[in-house]
Amino acid sequence: MRSVLLLAVFLPSVAFGRPMIGLEGQATRTLLEDQTRVFFVPTLGYTLSVAVADVTPEIGLALMGEGYGVQPKIGVRARLGKLIMPGIYGHVISSEGLTFAAGTTGFDAGMLLDLTAIPHFEIGLVGGILALPENEASPLDVNFSGGLRLAAAF
Repeated sequence: MRSVLLLAVFLPSVAFGRPMIGLEGQATRTLLEDQTRVFFVPTLGYTLSVAVADVTPEIGLALMGEGYGVQPKIGVRARLGKLIMPGIYGHVISSEGLTFAAGTTGFDAGMLLDLTAIPHFEIGLVGGILALPENEASPLDVNFSGGLRLAAAF
């Protein structure tokens, strides 16, 4: 019983969480063709922080345009630091609305660098790979991606 009370008293001071709302703007460049695409991704997440690290599970809608339309995505960000926060991210992206099925699911993964100097506000850079299926019969269309991220924490 004593250890449960100690955990209840001290755990909130070590770990805490906060809702996060964000917007990413990214440009992609295909590996096989001479094509560039720009898209935006509004996201909602919940940042869980412990000491000098945090993890943010999040959902978003990739507003792709040019035949790709709106694609839901779900994933996570993990960062280290307090003021300048390097980290990694990864998401699963559906090209068929809310159906995450084989042949219609892509992914993105990469690195990020966030600046958190202003309380409750973040700005950062993202860069990595975006892989989306063009259709169920085709392999994934792999792109380099990079962009800017803005977020607010509550």
